[in-house]
Amino acid sequence: MSVTGDKAIIRKFKNLAKNVNKVMVRPSLSAALQESTKAIKASIRPMYKDVKKSIGWRIKTRDGNLSGKVGAAVGFRKARKAKFLAKQRIRRQGHPGVGFSPQNVHWWFLGSKKRVTKTGRPTGRFPVMSDPVAQIVGRQRWQIVRSIARGASNGLYKAMR
Repeated sequence: MSVTGDKAIIRKFKNLAKNVNKVMVRPSLSAALQESTKAIKASIRPMYKDVKKSIGWRIKTRDGNLSGKVGAAVGFRKARKAKFLAKQRIRRQGHPGVGFSPQNVHWWFLGSKKRVTKTGRPTGRFPVMSDPVAQIVGRQRWQIVRSIARGASNGLYKAMR
């Protein structure tokens, strides 16, 4: 016994099986990463705009496997980083210090020990200013699961059109 059906539908399903990463996995992963990024940015007070702008996400593909990353200074390519630093330099004129940029935003989440210069003069320490990224994302897990389902259904809908 064999199952017969509309040739166009069978062709669509064969195509879906080949492109499952493109149709289902990538849209759901990107939706989850975007939701995570929003949660991290929401946990940072509005006055720290440079820290918020330094939070990002990206998807990497290796041997057909997709993996996602979200956090401080993630997804900053050279051009985007240069543009960010140029704007920050103009905005921070007349203010002491270097501000938070993709190079040093990790201090916000990790803090630092007491530091000294080469001559031995103490420069102080930087306290942890926020919960760790994993903890912030963990608190939002149900919203992230919901966005994964929404992203997968949107990807499937687009592929079936």
